[in-house]
Amino acid sequence: MTIEVEKLVLQAKEGQVSAMKVLYNHHKERIMKLAFSYTRNMEDAEEVLQETFAKAFIALKKNKLKENRSFSSWLYRIGINSSLDLVKKRGKIRLENYEPDLHHSPQEGLGNTPEQQSIRQEMEQVLDQALNFLSPNQRLIFTMKHFQHLKIREIASHLDCSEGNVKQQLFRAVHRLKRHLKPYLQESRHEM
Repeated sequence: MTIEVEKLVLQAKEGQVSAMKVLYNHHKERIMKLAFSYTRNMEDAEEVLQETFAKAFIALKKNKLKENRSFSSWLYRIGINSSLDLVKKRGKIRLENYEPDLHHSPQEGLGNTPEQQSIRQEMEQVLDQALNFLSPNQRLIFTMKHFQHLKIREIASHLDCSEGNVKQQLFRAVHRLKRHLKPYLQESRHEM
């Protein structure tokens, strides 16, 4: 932990609301993206965000963050567990408000003509359907690597697992996505 974050964590442990707000504002976007990658629904992701920070601040007051552990990784782990809990509670992933977050995907170069927008939407739907074939862990790791642009080391740290495990899950996710996207990719080559 950096000295500033460490200081904020100590203040949050003492119940200082201003420190909690700073920690929340600094980490909320990453936790929201994480929650959305699991729930695939903005309302559920917001619920996970609130649950994550509530659990974290209660745990901080009870001194449950080990001194040698990164606050960010610890918070991320709470976010993962809160996301999994909500997905299990719901029984399945709700998609009614799903808006794919594919801002960094290859179709970025497509323009804004109606035809190009239609192609982009179709590509997002195909990728979204393919992502549904991944396990929650594979989908999370794939999202963290390719949409959030985290390094293998960072993913392993956030998930509290080995880099080898992350690489293995990422390899399996890519292999499974290729298998499900193969018919679509072959079809689009014939259209060119």
